[in-house]
Amino acid sequence: MRSSCRREPCHSPTACTSTDPLVIAHRGYDRGGPENTIAGLEAAAALHPDRVEVDVQQTGDGTFVASHDTDLLVLAGRDEDIDAMSTAAVTSTTVRMHGNVG
Repeated sequence: MRSSCRREPCHSPTACTSTDPLVIAHRGYDRGGPENTIAGLEAAAALHPDRVEVDVQQTGDGTFVASHDTDLLVLAGRDEDIDAMSTAAVTSTTVRMHGNVG
């Protein structure tokens, strides 16, 4: 990734004048930590993207956790839906991606 140009966001495609691409760290940087984990987000921030995108899901007890998927199957190998679990149960789950543990 390149250094950020720190421009103001443009909300009108016809009025934007910058030709520089916007660098977005999608779900963080999964080579630095599993997607949507603190480690993955911090790894992305260290690379200075223009934006870091995260996904959130609501737990069964009403709080929000960072997760793209609605269940834990892909990252933890557990076929459990996040919206049916407590925050404590979700946040105590170990997730893995590309050899990184979160």
